[in-house]
Amino acid sequence: MSTRRLFILFYLLTITTFIQVDAKIVARATCDDDMLFYADGVLMASNNDWARPKQVDLPDNTTVLGVHCVDTGGISGIYVTYTLNQTYTTDTSWKCSAKFEENWSTPGFEDGNWSAASIVNETLYYRTDWIWTAGYNGKDKVVYCRKKIKGWSLYYITI
Repeated sequence: MSTRRLFILFYLLTITTFIQVDAKIVARATCDDDMLFYADGVLMASNNDWARPKQVDLPDNTTVLGVHCVDTGGISGIYVTYTLNQTYTTDTSWKCSAKFEENWSTPGFEDGNWSAASIVNETLYYRTDWIWTAGYNGKDKVVYCRKKIKGWSLYYITI
């Protein structure tokens, strides 16, 4: 490689700039029946009206969403949407447990033993984005569900 090519390559590498772009995260959450909604272990909202989801603006660096829900009877379910450059909804990528564990809604919590969320009351003709543990048929009345998200975007540009 010639000296000139090496210089150009070095020049391009030195002017590559990494820019952190804050992405506004907006979440809407509800559950049937009583909900506590967390972001990185911090309580952000509570709600006891499943028909009226709570909208919450989250810190840009949020990495974990958590929902604690108590079902007081009948159908149970958790529904969350959040926008982070696109819109996401609750699905089986969430992790859920009927067992309380200390710090369950924090980023450092290891959820490897938790089960994937179950979709509630989905049929061949009707798709739903409501989740719960596998005990959504009345077995589990108190559940904890969490989702690891990426709270910021990193872009690079070369000038």
